[in-house]
Amino acid sequence: MSNLTPRINDLESRDTQTDGKIAKNVIINGGFDFWQRGTSFTALASAEYFADRFIYINSSTAVHTASRDTDVPNDDLAYSSLFTLTTPDAALTATQLCTISHRVEGYFFRDLKDKKFMLSFWVKATKTGTASICFRNQTGRNYVTTYTIDASNTWERKTIKVQHDSTGTWNYENGTGLDILFILESGPDNKVSTLDQWVSNPSALCADTQDNFVETGSDEFRLTGIMLTEDTGEPDFDPEFQRAGRNYQEEEQLCQRYYERITGSSFTLPCRTIGGGTLNFAVYRYKTRKRAPAVFSASADSTFRVIALGSSSLIASILQSQTYEDFFELRINSSVNFGTNVVTTFNSVNIAAFLAFDAEL
Repeated sequence: MSNLTPRINDLESRDTQTDGKIAKNVIINGGFDFWQRGTSFTALASAEYFADRFIYINSSTAVHTASRDTDVPNDDLAYSSLFTLTTPDAALTATQLCTISHRVEGYFFRDLKDKKFMLSFWVKATKTGTASICFRNQTGRNYVTTYTIDASNTWERKTIKVQHDSTGTWNYENGTGLDILFILESGPDNKVSTLDQWVSNPSALCADTQDNFVETGSDEFRLTGIMLTEDTGEPDFDPEFQRAGRNYQEEEQLCQRYYERITGSSFTLPCRTIGGGTLNFAVYRYKTRKRAPAVFSASADSTFRVIALGSSSLIASILQSQTYEDFFELRINSSVNFGTNVVTTFNSVNIAAFLAFDAEL
């Protein structure tokens, strides 16, 4: 794939027409098409990303398995995210919280500043009842509202309209512009009775009428088709699902702005030895420019090798050299001295190998 950079300041380029109405979605991967980290997570950890751009936050004793699922409400969508409760928590305490979060980057949220926006999504759950949505920035401005799941194990489409209030400090650059929380349950210290208005209260996360969606083992909770668009003000404005990207490839590139993972048993990087003949230097150019300099991680050293002059060496260690928004410099110690200024190749040796570059919010 070429090193194309999404035009994040030109969101008009992703306008899509639906029945004469414009829908410009700023939720990346709202159809849950991309799962670079894997498609199934047993005992999902708190602050762990599952599908691209979606993070699970949990300080309760509830435990979920998260997975990509093909149960969807219509042909516009291929996948949903499925949360299966394996360990229930009948009563969260104090500030405990269990939620699914999507963080919209400030550049993308900028076009919704001081405007009325609409969150729309499909939900399917075992349990019926009242659930909360919290919109918040990173400086304590929160907006809590609710929706109702009316029927068990039935796809239902929900729409929530909110007038943005830019009071306070908001990020309209490459930080978090808006954090959207799909609340499964909360302890009492986070629950409020003041709904449907912006408040300066970072603890206002959940409605006091919230039902507990983590109290019964094996309960399931699905989401898909998530959109955040400007509300046109027309009473019948209800656009069909559209990706943030103009097409599948651009949606993937938007995901890779925040996280990029190279996997498999056949990827290679050209290198050259520097200094002593055991130190190899390589440059990896990202498929997409990152939101910020990325944090590097990799599989075990034993899953890689360095090859030169017909011989190969398992690596001794991978050293992070320097990270930028467009590329990453990598230093690799090999167990064999190939000599100074020798062209080498760094490659994977099995399917467990990966390199990951994380610039998530």
